[in-house]
Amino acid sequence: MTVTLKNFEIQNIMDVLGELSQQDLDDIKISYRIGKVIKVLSSHSEDYQESRKTLVEKHAKKKKNGDIILATDEDGKEIEGSVQLEDQEKFNEEILKILNDEVEVQIPVTLSVDLLADAGVKLKPHRVVILEPLFDDGGE
Repeated sequence: MTVTLKNFEIQNIMDVLGELSQQDLDDIKISYRIGKVIKVLSSHSEDYQESRKTLVEKHAKKKKNGDIILATDEDGKEIEGSVQLEDQEKFNEEILKILNDEVEVQIPVTLSVDLLADAGVKLKPHRVVILEPLFDDGGE
C-alpha cells in the first residue's frame, strides 16, 4: 500500500508505534506488522530529524567561539535540549515547511482496527486517529 504522509504525520505515527512496540501484545501478527511499519518509516523520520537539527543549528544563537547558546529558565539555569534562537518567527516558518512536506511511502503491511483490537491494543481515540493512514479498512 502506498500512502502520502506529511513529515509531522510520520513523527506522530512513529510516536504511537513506538509506544505500541513496548507493549506485550496478544498477537504476534500485529507485533510483526508494527515492526515492519516502524522499519519503513524510520528512515523518513531520521531524514526529518536531520533536517530539523540543521535548521536549529542555522537559527541558534551562538557564542563567539561558535557554540550554541542553550535556552535558560527564569532562574538562569540552562534548559537541556533547548536553544536560544536568533529569529523564532523565521525558524517557525521554515520548520513548518519541513513538517508539511509530503512523502510517498510504500507500507509493506497494513493495520486495521480489528487487528489492533484482537491483539488487545489499548489506545486513546486521538492515538487511533493518528494511525488511520495505515489502516486498510478505512479506520472502521
